[in-house]
Amino acid sequence: ATRRKFQGGMPGMISPEERAELAEKLSLDLARRLRDAEIRIGKIEQEKQSIQSYSDAIRRFLCKKFSLEHGQVNDGGDRYEGFVKSSTPSFWGVCRYGNGDVYEGEWLYG
Repeated sequence: ATRRKFQGGMPGMISPEERAELAEKLSLDLARRLRDAEIRIGKIEQEKQSIQSYSDAIRRFLCKKFSLEHGQVNDGGDRYEGFVKSSTPSFWGVCRYGNGDVYEGEWLYG
């Protein structure tokens, strides 16, 4: 039996130099993608803060203009958020029930 000396990698395998070059390219691409994602997240956060500020201003206006109160109530697993007008016992808002259902509308007391 003749013994052959192993030379090089298996067919289809890349050399250590090629592997290092590919790893560097992938690392640079991943770093670029991460930086782009961080920029997008920053813009989304700014937009979220802007929308929250606008929402707060609308809420304050409605409360002042129509003599309403705004509030949130957690009732077990259900969460109510909305406006209450105490002169007429009614509530308008959104309820997110513990089971995932969402109801938007008006409730009358009593």
